[in-house]
This record gives sequence, C-alpha cells and structure tokens, in this order.
Amino acid sequence: MDSFILLFTLLYLKADFSDGVLITQWPKYISSLPGSSVEMHCYQNDTDYDYKYWYRQIKGEGPVLIGNYNFNSPTYEQGFDTSFTMSGTETKHWTLKVNVKEGIDAVYLCAASYTHRINVNNYDPAYFGNGTKLTVLVSNDVKKPEVKILNVTGCTEKVTLVCVAENFYPDHVSIQWSIGSKIITEDVATDPYATQYNETMFRISSRLKVLKKEFTTKYTYNCTVTFYNGTVYQYESANITGTGGGAYEPEDYLKSSKTIKLAYGVFIAKSALYGLVIFVFVWRKINLPNFLLSIFLSEAANITLPKVKILPPSPKEICSQDKSNDKGLTLVCVASGFYPDHVSMFWKVNGIERQDSVSTDTSARQDKTTLMYHISSRIKVNETDWMDPKSNFTCTIKFFNGKEDVNVTTTITGQKVKPKGLKLLGFGYILFLCKSLLYALAVAGVVCKLKRIKKKQLPED
Repeated sequence: MDSFILLFTLLYLKADFSDGVLITQWPKYISSLPGSSVEMHCYQNDTDYDYKYWYRQIKGEGPVLIGNYNFNSPTYEQGFDTSFTMSGTETKHWTLKVNVKEGIDAVYLCAASYTHRINVNNYDPAYFGNGTKLTVLVSNDVKKPEVKILNVTGCTEKVTLVCVAENFYPDHVSIQWSIGSKIITEDVATDPYATQYNETMFRISSRLKVLKKEFTTKYTYNCTVTFYNGTVYQYESANITGTGGGAYEPEDYLKSSKTIKLAYGVFIAKSALYGLVIFVFVWRKINLPNFLLSIFLSEAANITLPKVKILPPSPKEICSQDKSNDKGLTLVCVASGFYPDHVSMFWKVNGIERQDSVSTDTSARQDKTTLMYHISSRIKVNETDWMDPKSNFTCTIKFFNGKEDVNVTTTITGQKVKPKGLKLLGFGYILFLCKSLLYALAVAGVVCKLKRIKKKQLPED
C-alpha cells in the first residue's frame, strides 16, 4: 500500500521532478532562508539496490560524497556529520535532510549501486538522479525575470537571435526556443548557469542561429523562460518575427568598407603630393626646421590635458563572431596630446567599474617631435551588452596637473551595426574634392605672386 501511494505521488509531482535513467529525484529546486531545514528524495524505479549515496556539487567543482545509506544505516563522511541527515522508509526510497545555512548552496545528487564502492565500469554501474538545486536566499524578495530578444545579423548564411533574461532572483530558471508549438533544440547554445551581477540579481542568455532564408515574416520565434519562485513555476516569454528579404547584408557592408579604404588611400596620397609642393615653396621663404622646433617646444612646455576618445569595435571583429569561439568585442580608449605623462586609466560599464578583461598600456609613449604623450586601454565586452543601445561604456583618464588630479571622461553607448558605408564614401569624396581645391588655390596664389615679382625685376636688367 505504501509503495502504491509513493508511486502515485511521484506521478502527480512529475513537473517538479528531476528524472534519471533509473532514479527519480525530487524536487528539482529548493530555495530557503537560513535557519530552516529542507528535504530532498530519491526513488529507484527499476532496481532494489541496497547501497545508496548522497553527493554535494558546488558550482565549478566536482561532486563530493556526503555519505551512504546502506541497509537502512547511515554513514557520514568527515565534515558532513552535522547539518545533514540521511534516512529512508524502504529499499527503494531514501531521503536527505539539510539544515539551511549560509554557504551551503549546491546541487545535491543521489546515487544507487549494487556494490559498496562505486566503480566506473560496465560490471558495477551506479545510477544517479538529476540533482536538486538548493539556494540559500539572501532575502525574501523573489523577482521573476525580464525577457527580451536581440536580433544580431550574422556574417554568414545565418542570423543569430539572442534571448536575454535578467533582473531575477533566485537563479532557478531554464530557457526554451520554439516556433508556434514546435520546440527548437538544434543550433541552440544556452549559458550553463545564470551569472550573478549583484547580491540579489541574476542574468542568463541563450542564442539561436536561424538560416537567413527562413528568417521571414512567415515565422515568429519565441523564447520562453521558466522560473521557479519557490512555490510554483512561472513562465515569461518574448518573441520576434523574421524580417524577410530586402535587408542590407553584412557582405555588402564589408564591400563598402573596402571601397572606403581604397578611396581614403587615394585621398591621402593626393593630399601628400599637394602638401609636398607647398612644403617646397615655404621652405625657400623661411628657416622651417627652426621655426617648427620653436613652436613644438613652446607647446610642450605647457601642461596639457589629454584628449580622450573611445573607438567602437571594428566591423571585421563584429562579423568574425560567428567564426570564433571568442564572443567578446573590443573597445579602445585613446588618450593623446597630453603633457606630462602623469596619468592612469579605468573603465566603467553601466556605471560599474570593470577591472577584468581590461588591458592598458604599461606606460605612456612620447612623440619625439611634439614631446606630447599618448596612451591607450582596451576592454573586452560581451557581444550582448554592446548590441544593447541602453548599455553605457565610460573611459576615465585621471591626470595630475602638478597640483591636483583632474578626471577627463568620455562615454559611448551600445549600438547595433548599421550600414553607413555609402554615406561615409560620399562624405569622404566631398572632403577629398574640397581639400584638393584648397591646395590648388594655394599653389596658384604662390605662382602668381612669383610672376609679379619677376615682371617688376625685368626693366632693371
């Protein structure tokens, strides 16, 4: 009779179970404040093994044996003789009771084996449940996730959709993609666990790659986040509909970028040629080396604040994300034109200072001609954060002017890749024509002046 009641209970609570091949473990999630006690259970579906075990696995570590419950007699490993109680009502069913306190968060796994010691071989297998995740709550302020989908256009034949769930607590969540009632499992990559970015907030993301030809208005892609609030499961979702044809392809953007590089190269070459002509004429009129040196030395003698700017990720780096395992994008902060070199640099992302994934030059470099200094710092940011226009990335330069520290700050916001190639090409060409005209007018003016001087000198000869 007891076995029948237990089996009925298992079937009734199936949604809250964690099913292994031969072991059923429940509940899947437990969240509790310190000072209480909680229980987790396991049941052998098709076996009657007498050797039963409990393990604890802390995030980032391997499973550690708590103890065994053999022939209805518990034995505890060193360090687990308090706060843990193993019991059982029959051969098939055994229980672990945990006294909740800080630092006891982990996944707890049960196992059953035919032998006393678990050996990893085909003759004496051990069967595990899928685990119970215990979270020790910092507060009772349980918050369900906020869900959104970001559309990241890929540089290959696929489009990457990023589902972001954030601002939730605790981290009892799972993510699932679907089209209508059809569940999608292929080309899906989900973070192995949620990331905590303050004491009571978590974030997790999942990525789905879709063929461009299938990303049309015919299909709507849904991202559903399942959240367990300690009592019931809640479901939060977001969706996005395909855009179909007519979109500006990343390949076209790359071609435009190459055209811009070629046009800019011609622009620089022609500018250099005009500059050389002007330089020769000016050289004959004044002692140019001494003149320039006096200007540079006078400027370098003055204390000068740095000029700061942030360079966004290059199109090539953005487009290489699908081909690389490195999912970070690089922002470069450049401080230039300052004197002396009493500076330090630091980054903030969304108002929070970042020290990880930051690489700063060991020292400022000096231009030997101008005597001014320049320095740079690079930060690797998450692709998801960069594609979110609400994200802010701030670079601050602390400069000591001889009396006090002065902070020079600049900020750039996250942005999606937009086709600006053709506009930049047109602007570059107009700039090229204007500069060419300016150099032509300068040369014409010098030539005319020389002709007038020559005409005045002829009668004297």
